[in-house]
Amino acid sequence: MAFSHLATRGMGSVARSVKTTRILGRYPEATPSPVRQRKPSSVLAFSPLPMGNAEHASDTMGLVAMLTPYLLVIVSTTPIAQTQYKTPRPKEVAAHSAMTAALAWFPSVKLKVSNTTTSETSSRVKLVYCWSNVLMVMEVTEVEPSASSGVEGPPNLQFRSRSRWKAQEGIVAVQWLGRSVLAVLSITQQLVILEDSSLRETNSSDLIQKHIFHVDLFSQQLNMLVEQLDEEDASMHGVVADAFYMSFRAYKGRLFLLGFNELSFGTLSNWADRLLALMEEGSHIGAIALATSYYTGEADKVSVGLPDDDNSRHRIVQDKLLEMISSSLRFTFGDDQKESHEVTSHVQVTELAAACISACVGIDDTDFLFDGVYTSFSENDAQDVFFETLEPSILDDDVKVLPPTVLKDLVRHYTERDLHSRLEELLCHLDPRTMDLDQITGLCKRNHLYDALLYVWNQALEDYTTILNDLLNIAENQKAPSAQNDPSETARNFSSPLKIFPYMSYILTSRIYPTGQEMAEGKAMRAKAEIYDFFFSGSSRTLTNGDPRLQAPKRQADASFPHLRRVLDFDAPSFLSMLNEAFEDSFLNGAYETIGKDASSQPIEAQRHDSSMKRQRIVNTLLDVMVPPRYEAEDTIYLNMFIARNLPKFPQFIVLSGQKLHRILTGLCKYPSDDVAEDCQLSVEYLLSVYQPPDPQSLVPLLTEAGFYRVLRSIYRAEKEYAKLVQTCFDEGPANEDIIFKCVAESLRAGTAASEEQADGVRNVIERNAAQFVHRDPKTAAATIEQFTPSLHEAMLKAMEETSDDDGQLQYLQTILDPSEEAMGKQRPSMKNPNKRFIELYVRLLCEHDPHHVNDYIEGLKRGDLRLEEVLPALENSG
Repeated sequence: MAFSHLATRGMGSVARSVKTTRILGRYPEATPSPVRQRKPSSVLAFSPLPMGNAEHASDTMGLVAMLTPYLLVIVSTTPIAQTQYKTPRPKEVAAHSAMTAALAWFPSVKLKVSNTTTSETSSRVKLVYCWSNVLMVMEVTEVEPSASSGVEGPPNLQFRSRSRWKAQEGIVAVQWLGRSVLAVLSITQQLVILEDSSLRETNSSDLIQKHIFHVDLFSQQLNMLVEQLDEEDASMHGVVADAFYMSFRAYKGRLFLLGFNELSFGTLSNWADRLLALMEEGSHIGAIALATSYYTGEADKVSVGLPDDDNSRHRIVQDKLLEMISSSLRFTFGDDQKESHEVTSHVQVTELAAACISACVGIDDTDFLFDGVYTSFSENDAQDVFFETLEPSILDDDVKVLPPTVLKDLVRHYTERDLHSRLEELLCHLDPRTMDLDQITGLCKRNHLYDALLYVWNQALEDYTTILNDLLNIAENQKAPSAQNDPSETARNFSSPLKIFPYMSYILTSRIYPTGQEMAEGKAMRAKAEIYDFFFSGSSRTLTNGDPRLQAPKRQADASFPHLRRVLDFDAPSFLSMLNEAFEDSFLNGAYETIGKDASSQPIEAQRHDSSMKRQRIVNTLLDVMVPPRYEAEDTIYLNMFIARNLPKFPQFIVLSGQKLHRILTGLCKYPSDDVAEDCQLSVEYLLSVYQPPDPQSLVPLLTEAGFYRVLRSIYRAEKEYAKLVQTCFDEGPANEDIIFKCVAESLRAGTAASEEQADGVRNVIERNAAQFVHRDPKTAAATIEQFTPSLHEAMLKAMEETSDDDGQLQYLQTILDPSEEAMGKQRPSMKNPNKRFIELYVRLLCEHDPHHVNDYIEGLKRGDLRLEEVLPALENSG
């Protein structure tokens, strides 16, 4: 049973009174009822809500929480005793486990920093309670009364279970060490520290040596729950634990333990003590890493005395972290350390560099990283280790800015080791707007780092053609190499201009080169306009943005489209391949109206460019420029393929005269090498899908000479010239074996609108090419002939007989005379009235190649189908 005692004192001894109220349990009955027997119960845990330093609605209610083996009950004692909340034991409690219970309140207190989620200036009342190994945290809040009620009364409280945690064994005591830190004692006297917000275990300790005082207070009262064990009753327990609650208490962050022989108290070590301990034992790197985790919030915060609020925690930890880094650098590079541990010093320095970089990145203080940390490494000849360790942070975009001196040292470090590709990748992850452009341009040009140079000029100056012009100059210089050139220099000069085409492909499809990230819409429009204007403006000016280092194009004789001619002279196929991808972009659909709308850019950038760049203009320019004798068939063939493939995609944007289209078609048929033959045929198919020649038959000789059999088949099929269609399949050769049978079936099928004269023409073609037809696949040939023109069986067998193809004859005759069950399942036709000569030939071939099947086949024949005198010699020879 549980009672509430309310004492009042007035004037004099008479006015003093104590009012006692029973708030839980029943008085024992004088005579127990034999009909209804109640389960034994007891108050396993009991705690009133203490007063906090912040006002709360519960302050005037005198809340009391109690735990029995079955229920949690919360009762208000003033002005009258009233049950506010109750809940049964959770189902997660294992049946027949140790019976333990504990609870503890934490009152409402003022917060130093308002809650960022709820904007509350004080904490909520919290109750932690445990049954067996299950711990739960409950919050108590006030529910605002509705304005319509108009009735004043006691506060209306809401009780909400917020989180739950399961221990490995029963919990006998629990206390609040702070607003967000819980101390939990298990039945085997193991201490566990939990953070309230996440219920994450932050520390644990074995207190068995403290011999914590405990008393058996409940076993006699609750022995029925243990002694009279019912396996089907989940409320039964295996043992009732002793009471520990009087021996495990917390006050102002300190934990007090009452032992059998001693009284102990202690507190959790805070974050500063832990860092100091690591520093004193020489683990500087571990201390820096731990302090960094404190700053970022990855490690325990509340349990080590750090605020949960990020801004407050950052202010506390940052100065200490920077002081530790400086101390660690002095210790590592001090005079006492320079002559010792030469073998392990490199590992130690590498780990220190990683810890310092991670810390400076975590606190977002790159000024200290380069002014303090890098200076120490550089002064002690360890900058190589620093750069190798810094590289992952740059690639992960954690470090975006390097001071000019550090950048210069970084470039020198990688170039001296011939790590140019890694250096380029690093430069493309740095912010070019903070770089010394003269310095970085000179460094990149000397080391042929044109990927990085393009990135820097694009992002820092929004200049997309200056470096492009430089690469074209290098490409022109390759045509007249000097004898004094270094071979390695020549090789790098050769590879650098090849970057032109992937670069333009990225820019013209709204991607940043070389990272591949999407460009902002306004910037992408300006970049495309500048590139297209550079090649297709028709003028000879070079867009250098006033850079005096750049030379003008060397081909001053090219009055029109000089830059376009230069890039086509260098590599026309690659340029057209790039342009084929760029044609998919909607920029070329019409005038780009969004240029110049971005206020951060130079005002109205489009004024320097022609805003009417369309696919039609590009195609016309290419047709005008790429003409003999400057451009031979090896180059113009790629232009023809480019136009032929894009014309069907964009018929509303590209319109060419029939004369030009016929010239393109003729050019595709006169390809310069077999390497591009298949691509040319595919291009012709694209072109003919939108271009209808006035006289298709006039193209036949040209297509035949080119070997474009797919195109020929399409023409003959459209003109219903089935004999020529089938002949084309034979002329194509064995490249596509199945197509001949499909064409024959298509030409002779009953539904085809082919006249008898046309059908005879098809049969004549098949008969002339009988050997080729039947040798491709005897079985398919037999089925096709049987289905569409059985009169040609003689010609097929004769063609195989002339080439002594006995195996082919056997397969052919087996298909039409003796089809297998598999063939019958595929609905292959067989002869209804087989020719006797075919049967006799088939039997002779069976005797020679499959004598075991002869008897089965002959037994299935009808009387008169087989002339015995014709096959008797073969039967006798086969036995």
